[in-house]
Amino acid sequence: MSDIPIAADVLDPEVEVLPLPDVAQLLGLPVTRVHQMLRDGQLLALRRAEVVAVPTEFFAPGEEAAVVKGLPGTVTLLRDAGYADEEI
Repeated sequence: MSDIPIAADVLDPEVEVLPLPDVAQLLGLPVTRVHQMLRDGQLLALRRAEVVAVPTEFFAPGEEAAVVKGLPGTVTLLRDAGYADEEI
């Protein structure tokens, strides 16, 4: 199994984040699927206070939680252009 890409926490401390188990619960997926989404660039994760988490802004509001439309494509484009996850 390959490593999960985790960026340094360069966000404002007031930006809310969800630990990976909470992301899995929100999306109704097993945590291993969330790990795969991170490896595939569908989401980005950071380490905050020794916890791997995802910013809440990456999820569309509403009753059925989902990743914000366009996020995976944007991440792919920026990575292909040479940006590191900390810069995205």
